[in-house]
Amino acid sequence: MTIEEKTTRNWIEQNSRNDNEADWNDPDRFQQKINLPSALKLIQLPLKNNQCNCFVFAFGLDEDKEFLFSCGLLGFGTNVQKLIEDKVLLPSFEPISGDYIIYKNDLDITHAGIVKNKEIVVSKWKFGPIIEHSTFAVDPRYGLDISYYKKTDPNKIKKGLRKICDQSYADLIRRNS
Repeated sequence: MTIEEKTTRNWIEQNSRNDNEADWNDPDRFQQKINLPSALKLIQLPLKNNQCNCFVFAFGLDEDKEFLFSCGLLGFGTNVQKLIEDKVLLPSFEPISGDYIIYKNDLDITHAGIVKNKEIVVSKWKFGPIIEHSTFAVDPRYGLDISYYKKTDPNKIKKGLRKICDQSYADLIRRNS
């Protein structure tokens, strides 16, 4: 990790606490209250009423509103882990532009982005802005354990997530019967 990444991570830690999450998720508040350091390049402001997180964005499902609202468990770390286990997402040992980067802390998969090049990633932060950043210039809570996965057809990812969603629903019904 570079000195610039460490400095940026410290800034992020101070400026992305849960008590100011609304500043990150609302375009007007973001423009008024958040002054990104030069190591972070704003690609897109947060969108009003956006229900898209980093996983949905990275996997190219952010425009598929019907799917987003039909599967409430979509896109969280446990589901991404299941996509990896089910071999929907395949490892990329030589990541190229468009591949995915997955971040993990000590316990869970926490964040995802799109590889731009060997050192640069584009990712959506929370339900907020889309930011271009170096690999480790992210919220320290995301962890330092990274892995890369090959870009995958969004329809294949949707099919895998639908299977997870359907299984979770079936498990819920069985438990409550």
